[in-house]
Amino acid sequence: MRDVKGTPGRPPTRWSVFFVKTLNERYDALRVPQGSDGELCALSRSKLEGRALSQYEALLREIMEDGYDTLVNAMEKACQAEHFSEVLALEELKKFVKREEQSVVEFCVELERLTRRSSPELDEAVLAIFASSV
Repeated sequence: MRDVKGTPGRPPTRWSVFFVKTLNERYDALRVPQGSDGELCALSRSKLEGRALSQYEALLREIMEDGYDTLVNAMEKACQAEHFSEVLALEELKKFVKREEQSVVEFCVELERLTRRSSPELDEAVLAIFASSV
């Protein structure tokens, strides 16, 4: 029987596919009666970690208090928007070259900004390796 794992790091773009499905399978397998919206929201929130928790905490209070389905939809939209932003930054990074009038410092600052936007979950060492390949 699978345990409901926390959601660390980068959540998938379809939050419900990974998290909600696992949560429902776990409690259906235990034959736990379906909880109220408040209980499901509290249980879901208790399993969030890292970036997923940050996305949850950035939601409006009204969304958090409106019910479980509203919460799931809002989290999915947040994940999709973040993923779209990362894809755009990655495309910019692929085309990124130093312009003639641009100083090396300006180039490096812009390179770091694009690298962080395209892959925010990477640590400093990996970001340095990634940036050096450009």
